Amino acid sequence: AFIGCSGLTSVTVDNGNSTYKAVDNVVYTKDRTTLVFAAGGLTSVTIPSTVTSIGNFAFSGCSGLTSVNFPASLTSIGEKAFSRCKNLTSATFADAAGWAVYNDHLYENKAVDIQQSDLENPATAAKYLRDTYRIKYWKKN
Repeated sequence: AFIGCSGLTSVTVDNGNSTYKAVDNVVYTKDRTTLVFAAGGLTSVTIPSTVTSIGNFAFSGCSGLTSVNFPASLTSIGEKAFSRCKNLTSATFADAAGWAVYNDHLYENKAVDIQQSDLENPATAAKYLRDTYRIKYWKKN
């Protein structure tokens, strides 16, 4: 509903919501294991170590986002999660080993294994998320 709203800088979720919660303008599942959506106007974000999954289109349109740091707990990144993040130039993976991209959300049709050395380079990792493999489903094997 809010994809591409780069001017959106604030997101809140009612405290009574039993499914989602917002922290620092990012929406998570209540248990904070899935990052669902980030306000399009964000320029930086700290992803908590509780996050294991980033949802489809979660950061799509965050055109001011320049860098992101992924916790070691992360095991999946949804399709187009960083689509239209044109200024994303640095993506740091706390654990860069064992990642692959798939053509489907069930992770049955593997497109390619991603080299650990590529993800250890923040500029290359950002390019992969933003461009090369943006229309794929990422999974840590």
